[in-house]
Amino acid sequence: MRASEPLIEWLKNEMRKRDFSQADLSRAMGKTEATLSRILNGVSAQVSADTTAALSEWAGITEYQLLSISKGEGVGSTAPGAVGGIPGGVSPRLQSLFDRLNALAPEEQKRIIDGLDLLYPS
Repeated sequence: MRASEPLIEWLKNEMRKRDFSQADLSRAMGKTEATLSRILNGVSAQVSADTTAALSEWAGITEYQLLSISKGEGVGSTAPGAVGGIPGGVSPRLQSLFDRLNALAPEEQKRIIDGLDLLYPS
């Protein structure tokens, strides 16, 4: 995901609303303050998949919603025909897979995604 201006502004606003410092948020996400600082200062062009997962979990939103924020579409936006926060036109089988993955703890999700990356490199 891109560390865009809309994402940075949204994150700063969320931190203010929740009275979270960079140190508080980095601890909550299990990331270093340096990682969070690079995002907030626009130094990192990209946000890694595991940081995106940790950030969306902290915020209580899906990774798809976080991606929408980074694109400047806002947290409530979904693609036309979206089901459960994933792009529209998905099969029930794909929705079931998404729901099952979404129910897992972040570290379990990461293990599965890492395994898929090994099997199907992009």
